[in-house]
Amino acid sequence: MKDNQMSKIRVLVEYRRYKKLHALFESYIQYPPTNIEYTIPAPIKVAFWTKLLYKLYFFLGDNVLVQRFLSALTNRFFVRGDKSKQFDLIEYIQLVPSKRPNNKYVVSMEHVGALFGFSRPTDDSLQQVSAFLQDTKCLGIICMSNAARQTIENYWGEESDAVMKKARVIYPAVPNYVNLYGKRDSSKLIANSNSLKLVFVGNQVYRKGLHELLKAYVSIASDVDAELYVVSDAPAELRDKYRYSSIHYLEPKFTKEDIIKTIFLPADIFIMPTHYDTFGMVYLDALASGTAVIATDQFAGREIISHERDGLLLHTENAYFEKNKVLDRKSAHEFFNESYDEELVVQITASLKRLANEPQLLKSMKETALLKFAKGGKFSIEKRNERLVRMYHGIL
Repeated sequence: MKDNQMSKIRVLVEYRRYKKLHALFESYIQYPPTNIEYTIPAPIKVAFWTKLLYKLYFFLGDNVLVQRFLSALTNRFFVRGDKSKQFDLIEYIQLVPSKRPNNKYVVSMEHVGALFGFSRPTDDSLQQVSAFLQDTKCLGIICMSNAARQTIENYWGEESDAVMKKARVIYPAVPNYVNLYGKRDSSKLIANSNSLKLVFVGNQVYRKGLHELLKAYVSIASDVDAELYVVSDAPAELRDKYRYSSIHYLEPKFTKEDIIKTIFLPADIFIMPTHYDTFGMVYLDALASGTAVIATDQFAGREIISHERDGLLLHTENAYFEKNKVLDRKSAHEFFNESYDEELVVQITASLKRLANEPQLLKSMKETALLKFAKGGKFSIEKRNERLVRMYHGIL
């Protein structure tokens, strides 16, 4: 049966509404599947105290009492529940409510740790989440990557079989931004020159490898005709240490659309040698802008970037998700302070030199990147929607 002949399915999306829906799921709103009607509650304007709660979670998230307190607040303020029977299905985005709904539901996640707030789970919370995922009303678990699906086994070992049977991989999707926005040379921020245009976009810079990128870049800056644009809340210590005429530090005050139009579209290479990321939606945004990507091969990175085809994958021994199968806040804090890999600096240096000296390879990478967003491509809206429709109708 074709999509337009299928009955409409009404889905309520539940998420932690202290901020807008995560970028991984933005295209649910912009490009929903045919005959799937999403109801996505607006964020709650409670910034004055959610910032304090976030700090409490960030530093004390492994404390059992803090976990219970934050869980109670989440369910009180951010979960609407299913009092109305107008929905066919609830989709919980990286969230497990304390009370199981009467409706049928699915759970979407980038890592099982997200269901525990990326804190160390207790025996009780492991049992609670496992029971929630095994419940007969839980009809499916949408994993953002194969790496995300594997984390189910990491948390429950041999007892994970019942949950794994429900888990399926449906990649996020974005449109081809070159087709959507047009020319690549329209930026007023990035110089319109023949220089190689490199960009880094991201906060929490030590876990994303900005310090290693800067060290590598300054070592070749006098030999390579390139400009590096850093869109970040990079601390003064890094900006002062790596002051160079061709490094441009930009405050992270752009909308996503502005980032696409004025940063990614005119860029040649996006580079983020991260040590700690689950999916890395920013990689998709860069590739969909026809920009080659240099990234680390940690977690889902190897599923997003095709080495030698649309970018280069670098290896780091200091990858948080490889070292920590079950997450906790303490190890994360320690890791953030120690995430430096000298060998990674060597690899970044070699990669930048290579792409600077092989313009045809770089041109091919930028062209190949867009194929993943063409109709039927791995990260295309059409492919994602086709899989969602098939899953929703299959489970209902």
